[in-house]
Amino acid sequence: MLGRYTTYHELSSVKTSNMGSLFRLTYDVGMASGADEKAMIDELRARNGNLEISLSHQEVSSYEL
Repeated sequence: MLGRYTTYHELSSVKTSNMGSLFRLTYDVGMASGADEKAMIDELRARNGNLEISLSHQEVSSYEL
């Protein structure tokens, strides 16, 4: 599913929450050009039973200090 919206995706961490009954998965992804972020979140929400989904942006710079 992530392959339709991203150029790459990698699971970077797994953490339990809610006394061990839920898992928090963190992925590093590169959004594909023109990808619809809302459609991706809606599809993820449908797959995970409408549990919390968080999407954040990290600016990537090619400049080094």
